[in-house]
Amino acid sequence: MTRRPLVRGLEAVGVVVAAILLGAAIDQYGQALRDSRYLAGWILAGGLVFLMALELRGQILTVPAGPMSLWIRVHSFLGWLVIATFVFHTEWRLPDSVFGWLLWASFLVLAGSGALGFLLARWIPPRLTDGGEPVPFEEIPVIRAGLARDARACAMGAVRDSCSSMIAASYVKTLQAYFARPRNLICHLWGSSSRIDRLTAELDAVAGYVDEVGRDRVAELRRLVVLKDDLDRQLALQGLLRGWPFVHLPIGYGILLCSIMHVLMVYGYSSGAP
Repeated sequence: MTRRPLVRGLEAVGVVVAAILLGAAIDQYGQALRDSRYLAGWILAGGLVFLMALELRGQILTVPAGPMSLWIRVHSFLGWLVIATFVFHTEWRLPDSVFGWLLWASFLVLAGSGALGFLLARWIPPRLTDGGEPVPFEEIPVIRAGLARDARACAMGAVRDSCSSMIAASYVKTLQAYFARPRNLICHLWGSSSRIDRLTAELDAVAGYVDEVGRDRVAELRRLVVLKDDLDRQLALQGLLRGWPFVHLPIGYGILLCSIMHVLMVYGYSSGAP
């Protein structure tokens, strides 16, 4: 437990030291009577290309290339350096053209989504193990369908076993829709348990009106409800972690295309091109 904060602290110190050294190198380049923005711009472009290549490593490489946690750390480290390089490149100045504002705003959105992904990668994995082992994302629909079948069989069997329709009526009224599809995804992202608490409280109330056999059925339904709730929590958290790159990556590719246009325009104007 003490090793993880130490590693994160060392990573933060490493980013700060690397950013200072990078800024000093760019400043030294400028003191040699050269425009330091050109050097910072090329470093920025190279950093963006490398970060996009890291995102594609799973599709390009056919053999394992180290643990995923290592690549996440490398990506985060370089991402913070790219943000620092952007500051060096712009020299804290706001753009003076529509295209400049487009690049500037796009980079801020890219940096913001990258920082969000950095936080999600640290926040979500520990929460996935709160209720036990994480469930493979691809198996969640299959497991949910199995829980729905078991819940229906349990509720309908209560009519035969306890000669009471109260459990079946409660199932049809509330639980049938609950098991039919994912529920309370937003609540799970916020860590709220109010919905599941209400469902289990309703089942506990039903248990007070049935015989002992019926209470066993209610207990089984309650167990299935809790399992379904944990499955929905897994879906919400894993879905957010998996869906974030579909926002981050398109912005990154868009910036790369705009950067090519930016380079052509800068060098075109600097060389006296019309």
